[in-house]
Amino acid sequence: MKLKIKIIVLSIIILSFSCSCNCFAGNDFTHILNLAKYSACKDIAKDFSDGKSKIVNLKSTPAFPKFSGRGAGRLREIKNSPFPWRFEITNGYQEGFVYYALLGYANELSGDIPFAYRCYQNSLACIDEDKSFDFPLPRAEVYLAIGRTCLAAGRYMDAEEYMSFVCSITSTNKPIHWQAVAVLADISRRYGRFDRALAFYTTLFNIKPMQPSDIWYVYIQTLFNMGYYEFGVETILNGLRQNGVTSNMIENDCFLKAARRYWLHFSNDDIIKFYKLLGLELKRQKVKGNEKLIALLINTRRLIQKVYPLLFTQSQDDLAQLKARLEHSKSEINNQIVTITKHSQKVLGAFSKKKHNTQIQTIYTNNCIEDAINSILIKQHRLNGEYQSVSVTLWTNLLSKFTINDFRQIEIDYSSALFIIYAGIGKAYYCKAFPQYSESYIRRQMEFTGYSAFEDESIRNYFDEEMVKQADEWLAKAVNEIDDEINPDRFADVLRLRGLIYLIPDFGNTNKALEYLNHALDLASDNVPLMLNILGTLSSINNLDVKDNFYQDEINRVYEKYGDCIPRDIFYDLAKKQFEKGDNYAGLNIVLYGLKRTPLKVLNDKLLRLVFQNRSFCKYNQLKLLKRALLTSLMRIPATPTKNNEFLQTIDSSRRPWLSNQIILANIEESQKYSKKNFDIITSIMKTNFSIRAGLLFTKAQEIRQENNKEIELTGWLNCSEYIISALRKKQGLVANKNYLKTGKHLIGLFENYQKQISTNQLSRVLKDKKKLEKLLNGEKL
Repeated sequence: MKLKIKIIVLSIIILSFSCSCNCFAGNDFTHILNLAKYSACKDIAKDFSDGKSKIVNLKSTPAFPKFSGRGAGRLREIKNSPFPWRFEITNGYQEGFVYYALLGYANELSGDIPFAYRCYQNSLACIDEDKSFDFPLPRAEVYLAIGRTCLAAGRYMDAEEYMSFVCSITSTNKPIHWQAVAVLADISRRYGRFDRALAFYTTLFNIKPMQPSDIWYVYIQTLFNMGYYEFGVETILNGLRQNGVTSNMIENDCFLKAARRYWLHFSNDDIIKFYKLLGLELKRQKVKGNEKLIALLINTRRLIQKVYPLLFTQSQDDLAQLKARLEHSKSEINNQIVTITKHSQKVLGAFSKKKHNTQIQTIYTNNCIEDAINSILIKQHRLNGEYQSVSVTLWTNLLSKFTINDFRQIEIDYSSALFIIYAGIGKAYYCKAFPQYSESYIRRQMEFTGYSAFEDESIRNYFDEEMVKQADEWLAKAVNEIDDEINPDRFADVLRLRGLIYLIPDFGNTNKALEYLNHALDLASDNVPLMLNILGTLSSINNLDVKDNFYQDEINRVYEKYGDCIPRDIFYDLAKKQFEKGDNYAGLNIVLYGLKRTPLKVLNDKLLRLVFQNRSFCKYNQLKLLKRALLTSLMRIPATPTKNNEFLQTIDSSRRPWLSNQIILANIEESQKYSKKNFDIITSIMKTNFSIRAGLLFTKAQEIRQENNKEIELTGWLNCSEYIISALRKKQGLVANKNYLKTGKHLIGLFENYQKQISTNQLSRVLKDKKKLEKLLNGEKL
């Protein structure tokens, strides 16, 4: 039993790693392991038919002190003994090839990507190219592994080169070939070249129709990005039919997430098919003892019934069907599942907490420079954020250890290592200059006319002037170290950052900003996300009267082809401009398109707020579209299981945050004020979610201030004051605080109107709130 559990745990580790990296398949190193059976490393693959379990064991052994990596005890013994590095095993492949390939794979599984990369490169040095020419598969597996490590570091052009080479030499070997095609598709998608990515995914599914869930998910995203909505919905259903719901992901399962994201594209027939597939999945999962997943499936099916009652007039009662067999399945299987889960969580927890030695070696070699840069790039890539960056110190320490010429001699991702370092330092300073806000927030603040918006000292404090100067200096150095024709995407990103810098008041130079941004736009013509980012920045600058329509037309052109790629901020900016011009009908249409084409944001949604502020201009057809958007939004939020031990209980209405949209709809359609009844409903909904509560209460607080409604219910005043106090205490941004300050002052001003209505038991709380507000408005701490 212990051996069985151990094997299952090791399988879980491999599966979890493969899902996260999108790279590992069941037979990655098949041919190398076959070579290992006839080499000095034969004990490593001995007695294992597939070799996978033994490879996993490599990562749990102590680190190599010399290499700062991880390997196996057996490999360490081989390394410390006389080893026939250049002894040929067969067909030009030498002993060193197998040793370094296995060591690289062990370290890749451990997460030490830079050391794995170096091991793979070393293995290629132990090959007789002429003799191995007709036997490329072991070599192809190493090239595939190098491509994976480059992808992990964000070196997309290098990864693309390795994967293209693998494809060229493995056309007759489908398992290796499809892995290379999958990575090429992923690279094209990340670069925003959706046409090419879709071609790769089509090839991939032709080679191997049975694909993992994560491959299906990015394929679905690409289809919707290209505007193939009907085929995209069909692919969601096909993927769910083939793979089912991943039990350990629950509401974050790829297919459930895709269905929520693109639910507005589902027809009635699609909804019925989706409902039936969830029912089949419920039957398949019911004996596994996975309570949370079962609860999710039941709640989701019930939610579909509630939203679309006309489609399901004779629906099945999932609870009644499940209860009879549930207790039996739980009693038989639950103990085993709990045991395995606890053990696997312990192993994975220890694995995730393990820290790797990332100290930069002081050996002056090209390999050392490349390995050090890889280490930093991987850290940067893992941050996975436009506004996030590694520290400046990591880059500057590396820069101080070698000469400029040393860096210029190293090529990384079709550019010099010096460019990578200069650009990294520039971005790190740029991010450090804005410690509290995302780049999209800063861009929205830059909707200025003659910089008048930045005259307020509080807004000027948003950025650190010295940091911005440093960022500009390092980015300027980076521009001089790259050829824009060789790596246009990296160059465009640097120019984009420089353009943003010249939109900041003290560095304000509109002509320079436009020069950099337009140049970046030309370079990013094939990279849709980067191009949209730049277009969004250009279209948000109010003083561009001449070219303003040009940039919006470009966005519209991209929208026609890549409808679901446009960020929500761009829809917001475009709609806001139409409202400012007085074209309310066009503005509302843009908002409605934005609600349909972008992920739903229940928490104080800006697009919904625009509709609410301009509700008097809503025409019947627009109101109809809005009603559909709000109705179907129920399905774009996971039917999260209750935490109650009685997991089969459905979630009562007070715990459904999506009802807030229904209340907003009622107010828009009927033009009602927030009555006490409505406000009580909102309060009950928001009890379990402070974020939703904050957003709605702030909307309410704004309405009180704007409409000067002296007849507001006392309950509303108490709730608004509670939120304003919380917001001021947490100091949620200076711009936001200005609004909170105005609202707080207005609430104090209205206090006299409530004195006669306040009961004895409420008086003490109102007085306390009033006192707290007065203190906070005077800048005092509570």
